[in-house]
This record gives sequence, structure tokens and C-alpha cells, in this order.
Amino acid sequence: SWGEREAWLVTLDASGAIESLMEAIEGLEIYRARRDVIGLIRRINGRMGRTYDLKDGRVLILFPTDRMPDRELYLHQLANSFCASILDLPEAPEFPIEFKRWPEEMEEVKASLSGFFGGE
Repeated sequence: SWGEREAWLVTLDASGAIESLMEAIEGLEIYRARRDVIGLIRRINGRMGRTYDLKDGRVLILFPTDRMPDRELYLHQLANSFCASILDLPEAPEFPIEFKRWPEEMEEVKASLSGFFGGE
């Protein structure tokens, strides 16, 4: 049903956050680091949207148009929540992010997520 409604598709690169977490916690395995970072992003999003781990370091977040948070505020809250969760982190990692409008930017979305759409 998500493909039938207007929405914002947000692609967030969590690779830097995963690396920062592994550097801050000695001996942390990449699997656990990724799980913890994705879990934090899910908690921040709450019921505003749906969060999907693309398993390639990126996270796809779907926001209905009426629930799209302010972009700058969202990134600020994400960085602050990340630092508050990890006490030994010297600074917040960058979260490269891309916002796309569905269905208006459908072709760009499909190109960005190639390999995730069947047969493309």
C-alpha cells in the first residue's frame, strides 16, 4: 500500500555511525554495531514512518507526506540521540541523507535502490 500513496523516501547512510560505534566500543562486532545503529534510528522514527535496513550500510525510511519531520531538525535529533546513547563518542558521526518524493521521483528512487526492485 505504500507504493500507492504519496510519501517521502529517505535514504540514510549509516556506515559512518556504524564505524564510529565500533571505534568507541572495543571488540564490538559489525553485526551488533549495525543492529544497534538501526535500532536507534527505528526508536527515533517511532511511529512517524517505517524503517528498513537495506543491509548495505543504508537505511530506507518511509514517511507519509503529513508526517515528514523538518529535515534539519531530524538530522540534529539523530546526531544528538546517537551521542547521548554512546557515552565515549567524541563527536556525532555524519549521516549522509537523501530525500526523494514518491511517486514524483520514482525513477530516481529505483536507480538509487537498484537491486532491491525485482527484475531491475
